[in-house]
Amino acid sequence: MNGLNDKKVILDTCTLQYLDDKDLVSQMLNVLAEFHQDNLSISEYAIYELLRGANKIIESKRRKVLTQFKRHKIDTIVLSTSALLATLYNENGLGGKTFSDGDQILASTAILTNSIILTADGRDYPLPFFKEVKRWALEYTKTRKSPCILYALEPDYNILKISNDNRK
Repeated sequence: MNGLNDKKVILDTCTLQYLDDKDLVSQMLNVLAEFHQDNLSISEYAIYELLRGANKIIESKRRKVLTQFKRHKIDTIVLSTSALLATLYNENGLGGKTFSDGDQILASTAILTNSIILTADGRDYPLPFFKEVKRWALEYTKTRKSPCILYALEPDYNILKISNDNRK
């Protein structure tokens, strides 16, 4: 096995959307198969992101997808950690205010649960606080020429600790 099987994984909303993309779904399922099914999860915030603006047909399909994954609750600890992460982004010149609240909530959940993040939006979880574990190139067969790159990113606890210890 590739060492990913035992890792806990939180799926970013974009990866959930690819499970509904006819061009990418089989490749996405192959990526997810590299992880133990019991270790796949989502943040509750992904429910909001995935369902907002969906018509009834898409909502029904996406609700079925959502039932396949364990959910991480958004509680005071997650929100406090998200606020701290935003502060660390700002103090390290990363402009934490430009990162979405949802991405910071997901990142904080990953930090608190010792999980990796599976995303196609690697810039939403920037260095030095997150590091790449693996990447996959998913090929669009019909709609685009350039591949969709998926990233498995893990929190860099050492850098997070140093940054927190040195913050103002």
